[in-house]
Amino acid sequence: MIFDLNGTLVVGEYPSWKYVLEEELGLERLSERGFGLDDLREVARGRLTLKDLIAETFNVKDPEKTVENAVRIYISKVKLRPEAKRVLSILNEKYPLILCSDTTGVAREVIRKFNLSTYFRFIFLSCEVGFLKSEEGFWRICLSRIGCGDPKDFFVVGDSPTTDIYWPRRLGMHTILIETDISSPDNWVEQPKGLPDEEPEYRITNLSEVLEILES
Repeated sequence: MIFDLNGTLVVGEYPSWKYVLEEELGLERLSERGFGLDDLREVARGRLTLKDLIAETFNVKDPEKTVENAVRIYISKVKLRPEAKRVLSILNEKYPLILCSDTTGVAREVIRKFNLSTYFRFIFLSCEVGFLKSEEGFWRICLSRIGCGDPKDFFVVGDSPTTDIYWPRRLGMHTILIETDISSPDNWVEQPKGLPDEEPEYRITNLSEVLEILES
C-alpha cells in the first residue's frame, strides 16, 4: 500500500512562504526573486535546499534556525484526518506500507509531528528521490528501491490525479483517489490535465473506505 501525505493523510491549510517569512518572521528581502513556484519545484526536486533559497532571498544571520522557525509556523495549521491512524494501524498488520510525498523538505517535520514513521516501511520524498511524483522517474526509483516484483500488487492512495494516479496507473498499479482537503497559496504541484490515465480505479471520501475496497 502506497500513501500520499498532504491532502490524503494530512489535511488543513498551509500558509504562503511569503507570509511566513516576511510577516511572521519579519525578514527583509535581498531580492524580489525567490520563492516563486519554479523555485519551490527546484527545492522539491532536491536541486536546491530550502535553507539556501532562504539565504539567497532574505537577509538572515542563521539560515538553519530560520528554516526551523519557518517550518514550525508553516505546518501549524495542518492535522491528520480523524480516521488516519486507525486505518494505518489496521493496514500495517496486513501489508507493508509506503509513504510518498512531493515536498520541499517540510514533509519530514509533518511526519515527525504526527509520529507517522512508525507505520511505514519505506518513505520516499521528492527532494530526496530527485523527481516530482508527476514525473515517471519518481515512481521508477521507488519501485526499484522497494524491490517491486509486480506493480499490480500495489495500491496507491492519493488526492491528486496528476501526482498520485497518472504514473501509478500507467505503470500498472491500482489507484484510489480520495477527496482532497488541503490548501496552499503556493500550490506548485502540477495540476490535472483531464487525461484518461488521471482517472482512478476507485474514488473515496474517507480513508476507511480503503479497508472496504481491499475486502471486496
